[in-house]
Amino acid sequence: FQREQVQPASVDLRLGNRFIRFKKSVNSFDIKNIKQIGDLLDVEYIEDGQEILINPGEILFGQIYEQMEIGDEFAARIEGRSRVARLGISVHCTGDYINPGFAGAMPLQIINHNHFPIMLYPYIGICQIIIYKLSDTPLVPYLQRSVLPYNAYYNETNPSPSILSANPTEGLTNETI
Repeated sequence: FQREQVQPASVDLRLGNRFIRFKKSVNSFDIKNIKQIGDLLDVEYIEDGQEILINPGEILFGQIYEQMEIGDEFAARIEGRSRVARLGISVHCTGDYINPGFAGAMPLQIINHNHFPIMLYPYIGICQIIIYKLSDTPLVPYLQRSVLPYNAYYNETNPSPSILSANPTEGLTNETI
C-alpha cells in the first residue's frame, strides 16, 4: 500500500500478476459440469514488466494486488477507474460488493470492449475501493459464512473459477442457486 493510492473518497488498487482465462478451444459450458471447469481454464503468472494481452470481447479473471481485510463494521465496493474505462476496458462488472469481515485479495473480471487487443501490466492502478461504515454489525458475519460449503472464497489469495453449480444431487435447487 502506498500513500499515493489514497483519493478523496476511495483508495486506488493495483492489478495483481495471476490470471485465469477460458481456453480458446471452449465453445460452450454447462454449469451442471462445474467441477470440470478447471479443465477449460488457463492459469497465467506474469512477471514484473511483462504484459498480459486481453483480446477483443475476452474476459480475463484476475485479482487485486493488495491483500485486505474488511472489519465487521464496514462494507465496500470495487469500482473501475475512469482512466481504464476510457480505454474500453471494464473492470469488475459483477461481484463488486465486499461483505463485512471479508479477507483476501478481491477477484476482478476484466473485459476488453475494443475491436483490438489491449496489453495490461501487473501493478497498474486498475480499480478503486469505496468503503462504507455500517450503522450496525451483521447478524451473520462473513467469517461464519465462510465455513459453509457455498462460500469457498473467504481468504482467497489466487484468482479462482466459479463454484456455482446447478447439480440438484449436491442439494442445490433453483431456490438455492
